[in-house]
Amino acid sequence: MDLAHPDHAVSAPGHASVPGVEVLGVSKKFGGQYALRDVDVSFARGRVTALLGHNGSGKSTLIKILSGYHQAEDGGRILINGDPLDAPVHATAVHERGLRFVHQDLALLLGMSIADNFALEGGYNTRGLLGRVDDATQRSRASTVLNHLGLQLDPRTGVGTLDGTEQTMVAIARALQDQVLGLRTSLTLVLDEPTATLPHSQVHRVFAVLDTARRLGATIIYVTHRLDEVTQLADDVVVLRDGAVAEAGSLAKRDVATLARAVTGMSGTDAAPLVAAVPPPSTRPLRLEVRGLCGDVVEDVSLSMRRGEICGVAGFMGSGIGELARILGGDRRGRSGTITLDGEVVTGKHPWDFLRRGICYISADRRRESCVTGMSLRENLTLGDLRPFWRRGRLQRRVEQRAATSLIDRFEILPRQPEQLMSRFSGGNQQKAVLAKNIRLSPALLVVEEPAQGVDVGARRQIHAGLRALAASGTTVVVASTDLEELLELADRVVVLDRGRVTADVASAATSLQQLTRFCNGEEHS
Repeated sequence: MDLAHPDHAVSAPGHASVPGVEVLGVSKKFGGQYALRDVDVSFARGRVTALLGHNGSGKSTLIKILSGYHQAEDGGRILINGDPLDAPVHATAVHERGLRFVHQDLALLLGMSIADNFALEGGYNTRGLLGRVDDATQRSRASTVLNHLGLQLDPRTGVGTLDGTEQTMVAIARALQDQVLGLRTSLTLVLDEPTATLPHSQVHRVFAVLDTARRLGATIIYVTHRLDEVTQLADDVVVLRDGAVAEAGSLAKRDVATLARAVTGMSGTDAAPLVAAVPPPSTRPLRLEVRGLCGDVVEDVSLSMRRGEICGVAGFMGSGIGELARILGGDRRGRSGTITLDGEVVTGKHPWDFLRRGICYISADRRRESCVTGMSLRENLTLGDLRPFWRRGRLQRRVEQRAATSLIDRFEILPRQPEQLMSRFSGGNQQKAVLAKNIRLSPALLVVEEPAQGVDVGARRQIHAGLRALAASGTTVVVASTDLEELLELADRVVVLDRGRVTADVASAATSLQQLTRFCNGEEHS
């Protein structure tokens, strides 16, 4: 099937042959190791190019070089609309040449209006001798951009009042404002996992905005791990593997399976799960019982889980799945209800009380809540329990080092540098490290939110394999996720929440994606 978009032509046909961005012979080393090696790649104007690769493949490094955050090694060149970008590359020069970046954190000021967030990047309009801000003009400009991109939002609205999808679209609109207003004839938009935290049901709204940007002639570089999105949106694809270009060209005749093989470098046989998902026998003893649990959103939730069971908790934004995960994991206290683990009621006011009972919790926000980015990988891997490494009142570094190295090898955390700061690892490798840290503790109950959010297909496979292996050892695993396909692939059963209440409890093997979507949308399970 031809998945390219020949109808999406550049608005200025005379310049179609000149790439919006061209990277020639670019390399980058960290600590003597190449993160990028002699990369040659171009990104066409008026087209969406998906930039793919497993975690550690070099995608983030390439983007950071384009932004001026990292400097490439001598000898490489970057051309913007055919003109070279002088080295050393600085963020100001990159912005002046029309490159705009939208990262996962969006960089929006939630306490300000949409119009003010636009002005922070595009500049303020002033009037009078005193140079006062012309609020009316600011709002008018923002309104023009929003309307052109099909966003029915009032520019006076506070960004903090918007939902996640709307905030993402505001960040994209802000980046595109100069091209929409005709202040630039060519603009490059780099999007780093823009839909990673969004419900699948809302992704099409972001795609609609990007489709308009494509018709305007923008060069769009789209970084994602969601390969199904690539086949829906992109015209071209660039795959990086181990710091080099593995594949590049039109998306035509490339389906999800083909892209997955390109990203991982594996055949379909190699990509089989490391550990088979075997539903635990119904005769296994109960591990977790929840009765009448209530929170701010969660309302009267009761459920039971057995030892060695992987139970998915599904729901869309506002359903309460995040709050339920935090209550079960000890990160938040419920208003009422009981949690019983192995026949004993779990009490305590601090996450440490839950940890001592054998309950571990992994937040969806791994960078801020699940790891310490200012500490090394080794320290993060062993931080949960240092007791095995103490001898005669001293920490045995060599013993700790061996334990950390074993986890690094088992979960293929890249680069294999235990003393490197956690902040220097890619999101997927941070996620694998966080999972490894918790699996090392052999918990009775592991509660994890969005385990494969923002990771490539290879890392996703490794994370799922780790969770299956943990369940096979007897741990009960609760996976709260808005990725319904992931839950059907990973979990033995799926509990659905809608507006804080359980609306369905189904066996994964007997449930289709369409059925699960209907349950999450509030349709009753019969």
